[in-house]
Amino acid sequence: MHGGIHPFQRGESGYPTQLLSDLLKNTNAMTMLTVIMLAELTGNAEFVAVMSALHHEFADVLPELEPLPT
Repeated sequence: MHGGIHPFQRGESGYPTQLLSDLLKNTNAMTMLTVIMLAELTGNAEFVAVMSALHHEFADVLPELEPLPT
């Protein structure tokens, strides 16, 4: 349970558009990670490739990937 002023403030003034957009993109990313992990567990390379292609196809509704530090 969350306490504090934020629940009251959001209920009164609404949610910032960027916050909602980020929330949806992060939720989509968690779902995509789950699907890719399940595909990996099947051991079926074709299925993994399809899931990887979906990741790229729906990149506009996922958070931007940052390059790993070198």
